[in-house]
Amino acid sequence: AQEYWKIVRLNLGMEVVEDMKPCWVLDQAKVGTLKVNGEVDPNFMDQAQQLTPLMVAAAAGHHSVVDELIKQQADIHAQTSEGLTALSFAADYGFTGGTTRCFQLLLEAGANIHQQIGKTYKREMHRLRGLNTSLAHALCRIGDDEKLDLLLKAKMDVNVVNELGTPPLFEAFVSGNELCVQKLLAAKASVNQRMHTARWPNWKESRCIVAFAGMLGEKDLTSIKT
Repeated sequence: AQEYWKIVRLNLGMEVVEDMKPCWVLDQAKVGTLKVNGEVDPNFMDQAQQLTPLMVAAAAGHHSVVDELIKQQADIHAQTSEGLTALSFAADYGFTGGTTRCFQLLLEAGANIHQQIGKTYKREMHRLRGLNTSLAHALCRIGDDEKLDLLLKAKMDVNVVNELGTPPLFEAFVSGNELCVQKLLAAKASVNQRMHTARWPNWKESRCIVAFAGMLGEKDLTSIKT
């Protein structure tokens, strides 16, 4: 599954780390050998890549490094120009061992669960799915129900939308992740949120999720057991 998401390059955080240029501090964070205490500034940032050790360690699932960086007052809110934070990277690497614990540590430290991701990227798939997406959109896209559970417990807005009016429930449904659909419906996610789907070929200007499901010949979302 992880290799699939690397190939389609839909998750921005995964793309950024895979394309990361050599940097001693970031490289050490990526392999989990970074020694924070007195060795490096916990708030070091490679300005050219806008990456911090916390972001890279979270993406790689090195929760002991993430824990130590947090204890050393690393900025959990630092972000790239696309809005990616350490929490975003942990979300995008949903199939890497240890990332769920990293995600949990960052949430406990007060990371922003409402962070919007994706400001300028131009790939067609990104354009169709919409910019300014939430963490929940990313998790529902890849089917990471464990991290979605953590977001729900942190009181995320289940009806948060991106620039197209698309909620996480749409991402879960269109990606075929029924467990995420179930969890969102149980949390009272709306099935009537209208989305601006004019960017999709031969679609109407807007439609709700139930209408979208019907167009594809799928069962009524409201019939899915929660």
